Amino acid sequence: MKQIAQKWLLPPSVYKWGNYYLYKIKTFLKKDFRKVLRQNISLIRESDSHERCFIIGSGPSLQKTNLKILKNEACFFLNHTYLHEDFNLIENKFCVLSGFACHKHLDQDQISNVLYQLSIYARDAKLILNIQDRAIFESCKFNISKLRYYFNWNLDWSCLNRVELAPNRPICPPQNSVIFAIQVALCMKYKNIYLVGIDHDFILSALTQSQENHFYTEAESKLGNVSVKVSNIASSLAAHSLIWNQHILLNQYAKKLGIAIFNATEGGILDVYPRVSLQDLIQSKT
Repeated sequence: MKQIAQKWLLPPSVYKWGNYYLYKIKTFLKKDFRKVLRQNISLIRESDSHERCFIIGSGPSLQKTNLKILKNEACFFLNHTYLHEDFNLIENKFCVLSGFACHKHLDQDQISNVLYQLSIYARDAKLILNIQDRAIFESCKFNISKLRYYFNWNLDWSCLNRVELAPNRPICPPQNSVIFAIQVALCMKYKNIYLVGIDHDFILSALTQSQENHFYTEAESKLGNVSVKVSNIASSLAAHSLIWNQHILLNQYAKKLGIAIFNATEGGILDVYPRVSLQDLIQSKT
């Protein structure tokens, strides 16, 4: 019925904006939901003392990247990047998890393993999470960080340039944790956003049916490969094209706000953002 309403009864723009305002009404009526999102407003203060932030992925390029130079910077670590040996050297750090709701194939043991790892490696980090995973994190028996911020992935991508991203408002459903982290950084109004260890060469392994590479081994992360898996080349190209298009949309949105996004990864194939040298960037500041 929902599909019929979308395709035949309502113009696409009316349907999408109707969904957006329906979300606003639900948020208004559900006080607990509103309270959870309202807590995110405190994130704005995080960017007051740092005009820039670094989003750190888990690509193999991180094996040759000196993260120690980011000790005093605001850093967003994606998924299992807390396994990096220099993780605890970073003083102001967030852990961004794409989470469990979007990875339906994960069993309870795998979910418990992630929560256990967070309690061991990332206890002093602030967690950036999908609100659909809230019940899992709030009922977690492990001693994980109490500083948790939940985001609702309910904004249609077609509405991105017509509404302003904010910590207490919905963001667009991200295709991966990088897209999630960039949106959070945009909500927090950092002036400059730098990507590190975002190789984005997973499309190459997808096309060749080879194993993806990270800076850590698959044995260290019991989840194994949880990224986009598809059955044929056509589907693989479509899935990864979607990721690139989301990067393009976010780059356009950032420019509109006067925010700059740069790629400071050593290598990789992500070509949406201007390239900069991480080493030169830190040295120029000092």
